[in-house]
Order: sequence, then C-alpha cells, then structure tokens
Amino acid sequence: MGHGDDDDGLHDVVPVPIAQTVARRVREQLPTFTLEGLKGAQVRVRANGFDYRGVLVGADEHELYLRGELRWVVLPLADVTEVRPEPPAPAAPPRRRGDP
Repeated sequence: MGHGDDDDGLHDVVPVPIAQTVARRVREQLPTFTLEGLKGAQVRVRANGFDYRGVLVGADEHELYLRGELRWVVLPLADVTEVRPEPPAPAAPPRRRGDP
C-alpha cells in the first residue's frame, strides 16, 4: 500500500440521499372553523388537560359556554386549547317488537 495514515480511501465515496421529501399540494380546501361557525354544533373542547363534549352555546371575551349532557360547562378561554366539531354519534339499531 505504501500510503500515509491519512489516506483512508474515502475520496471515492459519494453521499447518496436515503429519503427524499416531496411537497404535496392539497387540492381540496380545508374548512375553517370559528367559534361563531360552530355555535349550536356538537363539539369537543380541550381545556386544562380534559376533554369536554357538548353543544357550543357561545363565547364572550373571557369564557366559553358549553351545554353538556347533564349540565352547563363554563370554561375560561385562556384555558381552552382546542375546539373541534364532534362527529355525529352512530344511530341506535331499531328495536324489534318484544325486545326489552
């Protein structure tokens, strides 16, 4: 070999990308949700690490108002981190005559 210690044969190595990222354009417009647009809708609200579900009644400058299944929920807006529309619950199967 006769070469010095600093010749390790790496001069022929060509870096090759392992993965390539390609930007994909979204063709459909995603709906934008506002609190006013979700008013009266079934929603899921994330606040203080908990999920609250109910009908969004509205919000003012300081609080969000939610009508839950059993009671009203009033949440400080500063603690709300997410408000999402809740998908509709599946319909119960029809009852047959004689079923309890």
